[in-house]
Amino acid sequence: MHLSLLSVWLLLARLIEADSCSCPCKQQSQRLASKRGIAYNDANLANKFASNCSKCKWAYNWGGTDVGALDPTILYVPMLWSAAADHVQAWKAQAKVDSVVFSFNEPDIAGQANMTAVEAAAAHIKYMNGLPQQVYVGAPAISSSSEPSKGMSWLKDFLKECQNQGGCRFDFCNTHWYSEKESTADKAIGAIFAHLDKLHELCRDKPIWLTEFAFWSNDAEIQSFLKVAIPRLEELAYIEAYSYFWVAPGSLVELGGAPSSIGKVYATIE
Repeated sequence: MHLSLLSVWLLLARLIEADSCSCPCKQQSQRLASKRGIAYNDANLANKFASNCSKCKWAYNWGGTDVGALDPTILYVPMLWSAAADHVQAWKAQAKVDSVVFSFNEPDIAGQANMTAVEAAAAHIKYMNGLPQQVYVGAPAISSSSEPSKGMSWLKDFLKECQNQGGCRFDFCNTHWYSEKESTADKAIGAIFAHLDKLHELCRDKPIWLTEFAFWSNDAEIQSFLKVAIPRLEELAYIEAYSYFWVAPGSLVELGGAPSSIGKVYATIE
């Protein structure tokens, strides 16, 4: 097939534009034994919970190193929480990164990583683009806030800045979701899956990791929510991983470390 120089130039331009926010492109993570994960701070609690959750096969602690002795059968996912000096220093001192990594934690929120899209794109390029090719890289973990310059609004700006700065390497989008005005499990189900569908579209059909989510209600409503949400998350092809917030007393475990009523549902539902 003969192509004119103009046709070749246009084709190359389209390819460059399509790949400006992800290099290299991977089809799907092959690293996870299960979608279900554990968000934790205490490795002992994480291990105890995992012993009751046969599908909990990956975990993260919002940090760059596994502080404690996490069960080696569980994939630990490090995170560069922010580009602040202390987090970068800890990141550089961590064990080797050879599987999955998370970028910044809620840079769209003032009380979290608190980064502009310009800052986040530059830091992501600096610390993520040069990782070994086999590493599976997440975009910054955004909140579910619908306020201006937060949530997906912030992510849109980040994607634009990635293009402006030469391209951010990421293989999946990372999001958190918390209920706001939803008063029933049914309403919360509608809200969370609308959020995920919209994010999947924004991320140009890249896989989604839901690394924090919670429905704020009474135990009975939360259990009802999980009994519907978990099977749907398992079935959705674009959802690669999810973790409920979190393995700590008051949520998935009791004070002694045993699974709470909510934790029992999360640990056992198919």
